[in-house]
Amino acid sequence: MKCEYCSNPVPPGAAHCPSCGAAVSQAAAAPQPAQAGAPGAQQVVVNVTAPAAAGVSKSRVTYVILALFLGGLGVHDFYAGRTGLGVLLLLMSLITCGILAPISALIALIEAIVVTTDGHGVRMS
Repeated sequence: MKCEYCSNPVPPGAAHCPSCGAAVSQAAAAPQPAQAGAPGAQQVVVNVTAPAAAGVSKSRVTYVILALFLGGLGVHDFYAGRTGLGVLLLLMSLITCGILAPISALIALIEAIVVTTDGHGVRMS
């Protein structure tokens, strides 16, 4: 079975997609009664909701502006949902009292040019 939000494979019986965390519809896997109105038949209603960040597209313009002006501190990566890289850039600048800030800024400039998706794999608009 594939996730309807990210199209990645979902193991049978899983309640959530391991890639994006979306709730998985169990209606396809649940046995359907022969007759919908038969006595003892249960109607299965599944509410499929996407994770909060999966369907929300971040602004690429905002990402690039943050990368250009605050990229040495990793603010653009926090905005895009890539907190690990954001923390790395922030610590590179703060722990070394700004000595490695130019390297962080160079990384931010490169990311501003080449990155088009956020931390959840959603394309920026």
